[in-house]
Amino acid sequence: LKEDIAHLVSGGYVLDYTHFSIVMRKSRRLAFYAAVNIDGKQQKNIRREKDSWFFDARLNRDYQVGPDLYQNNDIDRGHLVRRRDPVWGNRAKEANEDTFHFTNCAPQHKDLNQRTWLELEDYILNNAIVHQLKVTVFTGPIFKGNDKWYRGIQLPEEFWKIVVMVKQNNSLSA
Repeated sequence: LKEDIAHLVSGGYVLDYTHFSIVMRKSRRLAFYAAVNIDGKQQKNIRREKDSWFFDARLNRDYQVGPDLYQNNDIDRGHLVRRRDPVWGNRAKEANEDTFHFTNCAPQHKDLNQRTWLELEDYILNNAIVHQLKVTVFTGPIFKGNDKWYRGIQLPEEFWKIVVMVKQNNSLSA
């Protein structure tokens, strides 16, 4: 799989954003995984404006799925790194805007994205805020060889998420 990692125009393969990072899979044009740091103590509330998604110029466009996949259907632009998760500290506004890169987008059916996935993300973020925790969340699609094709893209049907935090007694929890 190493040969299937998309490399940045300037070299390297990790797309670093504000409080999160992404590694892309070039054959699928979607993220292999994303990792975000949440700081529940410094969380900011930035209102969601009209969504404006954009390509990341650091990565060849051939390795990014764009807006055509998501038009006139029930497929949502599912944030792998939830928009609100990296929105903390003095760079909160920048982090919010960074989440709208197509590299942070995974095609998810609207029912999964707006219900089940959202409830899980709410649970994680709300607990980080209430308990003032520092949390790291790893997320990605599960790629299968028999994923269905739609508009030239093999759509993942399943996703995974791992949540890691340091508990009050300084032990790790996942």
